[in-house]
Amino acid sequence: MLPAAQEEELFRACRVLFGDGLNLSREFLDYIQWSGVKSAYRRRVHEFHPDKSGGNSDDFIALQRAYEELGEFLAARKKGERAGKTSAAGKDNGNRRPGRRNGGGGRDNPRLPRRPLLLGHYLYYSGLIDWRTIVRALVWQRQNRPRLGEIAREAGMLSAEQVRTILSRRRTLEPFGAAAVKLGLLDRGQVDELLRRQRLMQRRFGEYFVEKGIFSREEMLRLVIGLERHNALARNGRSR
Repeated sequence: MLPAAQEEELFRACRVLFGDGLNLSREFLDYIQWSGVKSAYRRRVHEFHPDKSGGNSDDFIALQRAYEELGEFLAARKKGERAGKTSAAGKDNGNRRPGRRNGGGGRDNPRLPRRPLLLGHYLYYSGLIDWRTIVRALVWQRQNRPRLGEIAREAGMLSAEQVRTILSRRRTLEPFGAAAVKLGLLDRGQVDELLRRQRLMQRRFGEYFVEKGIFSREEMLRLVIGLERHNALARNGRSR
């Protein structure tokens, strides 16, 4: 039986990953599977991509922490289930832990999709990084750009009091722009303009990998050229 504090942390992680409309119980924790966690995580990453929302880095940090906590819980649960049992092949053929790299292009995605890709997706499908690295890069990118509320205030679209109101009233993981529209303080066109300005002010996504020593600047340049070539071929293929 899990300690009450750990159980509550896992419930919190489930709410972040799957949403608030869950009937959480110990039975739910017994039922949850790694495939479902991974699917929910990828959906959330896509939902809160910086080019599609006005959230802040706290959203990504909470999502990353929830994903890792549930991954560790599932790995421990699996280890407990297999305690005292030895595989005839002497190896684990079960669910993979989050963050394990898929060498050679990845078992989940053996080939690049035949569609234009973002840089993070291109690196992932090439087997060079995992989804957790994409999230870390997105968090870093968000932390190195001004928040949407600050841009709106400097542009005269919102007052400091209105920014505080939006921050205090928005739901967990709700993008700032969506909350501002719901409260009637901004319209969709203004949010789109603020997001455009925010993208112009942020550091490039690929700079994260160079700064952290994951790729050299020369390697990053070759990868960007490879991405551009892939996207050009994908677009030409679609137009035929």
